[in-house]
Amino acid sequence: MSQNKVYTVIGARGTGKTPFIRGGDFEDGMAKLWAKKNMSTLVIDEIDHPKYRDVPVLLPKDYKKLSTSVGLYRTICQTQYMDDLMYKIANEHLIWNTLIVFEDCPKYIRKSFRRDIELSLIGNSKQQNVDLCFINWNWSDTPPDLLKKTNYIAIFKTGDDPSYRKDSILRCYNACAEAQQLVNAGKHPYILIDTGL
Repeated sequence: MSQNKVYTVIGARGTGKTPFIRGGDFEDGMAKLWAKKNMSTLVIDEIDHPKYRDVPVLLPKDYKKLSTSVGLYRTICQTQYMDDLMYKIANEHLIWNTLIVFEDCPKYIRKSFRRDIELSLIGNSKQQNVDLCFINWNWSDTPPDLLKKTNYIAIFKTGDDPSYRKDSILRCYNACAEAQQLVNAGKHPYILIDTGL
């Protein structure tokens, strides 16, 4: 089994982050690509997102289905309960063989992770065959702790630039800055940067 990855997606509203996950006219999207690897995708959000309304909702008690019936699923959790849900996912080993997408994560992940969530969620991902994807609107809202543990950054158009998180991405800062300029200029819809981790 190869090492599981952490992805951070950064882009303003309406720039194509949902098709990057679900698939669209020009790409399969992460969910379809992971399904080809016999892995489910679970999108965690705090609202009933209009672009995911056709996707079945799973409660934590039903997370076993992620391993037995490969597909795209979602969990809706109000912001005030998100820490509890993330703790349960991280420490009760409920999810296996899955890409977990944390939609609009700055709403519920602060500038730094809770250590009891971060260490288990990221630390156990390889053993549980879990990839993680964190969706953010811009660089300044993206948690620095997350960037320090990210394997790939998907850069879409934003209203700011990587200089806000330069200390967290030193190993790939120049590549991120160049990618952001190209994307903001309309040269590419997004660019995926390998952070070297």
